Amino acid sequence: MREGRDFASREELLEQAGESAMTVRRGAGERLAEAALDEVRWLRVTGELPGGLPWDLQPAWRVRLWALLMDEEQRAAVAAEIMRME
Repeated sequence: MREGRDFASREELLEQAGESAMTVRRGAGERLAEAALDEVRWLRVTGELPGGLPWDLQPAWRVRLWALLMDEEQRAAVAAEIMRME
């Protein structure tokens, strides 16, 4: 079920789902993964560093995340070019 389409409030959800409705709490790992994904989305969409700080003033984990993203994008581009040439 999707909020906004199948139900508009928690009460409506509980009414429709009956006893099978339950709340699932996200763990710390899931919240961390979501935060990292938000960082990557920001960088890719805007082309700017989140927070507006230069690279050398960013936390090390952010710089490493972005470096891994760029490495993976370059690897994927090379792989696509090789596939195109074959």
